[in-house]
Amino acid sequence: MSTNDWLSIRESIDSRFRSAGLARPFMKSAKEASLIVDLGSGTGANFRYLSNFDHSTAQWLGIDRDRELLGIARNRLPRERIQLLEGDLAKEFGWIPIHEKIAITASAFLDITSMDWLQQFADRGSRSPILISMTAAGGPIWAPADDFDVAIELCLESHRASDHGFGPAVGANASNFLAQELTARGCDVTLATTDWCLQARDAEIIQTLIDGVCRRASSTLPEEQIERWMRLRYDQNRHGCLHVTVPHLDLLSLPGTLKP
Repeated sequence: MSTNDWLSIRESIDSRFRSAGLARPFMKSAKEASLIVDLGSGTGANFRYLSNFDHSTAQWLGIDRDRELLGIARNRLPRERIQLLEGDLAKEFGWIPIHEKIAITASAFLDITSMDWLQQFADRGSRSPILISMTAAGGPIWAPADDFDVAIELCLESHRASDHGFGPAVGANASNFLAQELTARGCDVTLATTDWCLQARDAEIIQTLIDGVCRRASSTLPEEQIERWMRLRYDQNRHGCLHVTVPHLDLLSLPGTLKP
């Protein structure tokens, strides 16, 4: 599966579970902004979602290091509203403008960053409205449970904590860590649970998750145990009796001057 295919699937799920209760005040606060900056903008899913709450005439700036995804985004997004920039946020913070008339957003991005990167981001962004959506907050929770789930999760956790270009990743604690850093800088921070809750209607998506988990686990876990687990989950999914919860968090931060 290509990155674009996965992002298309991800966008359809995220739009169901994202927090509209945090998106609305973010876009309301962005009325005063001249620029909304979307970090790791991909094909533009964040722009498309937040446009549903758009009370702003601000221009957008999407930043991503993937040239192919930026090319797809250019064909899908209104050029009069959003400029797209190829830049590696892991290597250069200068891609992120700093002034009081910007708002900052990202989606499905934060957990691959590091503590050091998040501290620097909090320093740079604490004067701006910030909305960070759909940050992974843990691995998939499978119901019914199986004894092998623990080994699977340990493997996934090890991958999440690896270096994705930003240094050792903060992983599932990313939203909480950034919330602490922004609060310490005088911001008013709200977290919302935005877990994926997948059931029988989501069988195709669940199968994609099963396949992805097994591919990730194949490098460290015994093949025969992965095969048994995969067959079990396929069968449960086919019969509509497998539910999967994937923990996520949304974060809204408003600088002290914008507190209600």
